Amino acid sequence: MTKTRQFELLLLFTTMIWGMGFPLTQILITNGFGPFTIMSGRFFIGSFALVLIFYKRLRFMNKQTIYWGVATGVLLFLGFAFQTVGIVYTTPSKNAMITQMMVIMVPFIIWFITKQRPNKHAFIGAAIALLGGVILTANVNDFGAINLGDFLTFLCAVMVAAHVVLSATISKKESIDTVNYTLIQFLFAAAVSMLLIPLEATPIISINNIWPLVILGVLNTAWGFTIQTFAHRYSNASRTSVIVTTEAFFAAVFSILLGQELLTYQLVVGGSLLLGAVYYVTTKGQGYIQDVVERFT
Repeated sequence: MTKTRQFELLLLFTTMIWGMGFPLTQILITNGFGPFTIMSGRFFIGSFALVLIFYKRLRFMNKQTIYWGVATGVLLFLGFAFQTVGIVYTTPSKNAMITQMMVIMVPFIIWFITKQRPNKHAFIGAAIALLGGVILTANVNDFGAINLGDFLTFLCAVMVAAHVVLSATISKKESIDTVNYTLIQFLFAAAVSMLLIPLEATPIISINNIWPLVILGVLNTAWGFTIQTFAHRYSNASRTSVIVTTEAFFAAVFSILLGQELLTYQLVVGGSLLLGAVYYVTTKGQGYIQDVVERFT
């Protein structure tokens, strides 16, 4: 088996872990952990693991990396905050699928900033995603009602799309080391989250209920970043992007298997249209789309 295939299989396994992160977050919330407690723990654990793996890269840290890491970290924090608070009021699968709408939004944010009009595939994908999103989030008893969790998750997708656009620009700077740039973002998100923990109820922490947080920090954050980096080295952006689009699918599967939600026609039809739109834009869109789905995990 070639190294390309090995790392693509590892990335697929990692995508399963990312998908499992949504129901794991729901488990933590059920056990009394607040959103900012989860974010603080996740990013501090992820930062520590990242330092252990890439400690030799710390010598490349500089003021520019810290400055841009903090600037981008603001968007990272907001994205995860909207997502983690959103999952309190919605289901893990809907939280994951709506987050994937970031792929659809990126070309339009770039259009707004640079006046570079997206190609026709971006508009087709946006139309399909809109239909899928309406079906997925519609309240069958009150069609005009908007679920708070779904709305917050949509704001998450907006923040993530903006984060992708900024990161794509910053990462091209020669003075920016990718690992240190990511580490600063993690530390900033962890620190701000910790400052907001007093707003939440204090959870009773034990070995029996903290294990999902450890998984989120070590596997979903540090491991995911590492595998993603090597996958880029041995594969191409288009193939890895398609693999990562399965994250929301795995989130739905694990959520249903863990009994956190039911398999409904609304979930199947709306989710299929939404993920189909993401896949379509990823494979047919312009070059900058190819890296989008890998930026937020």
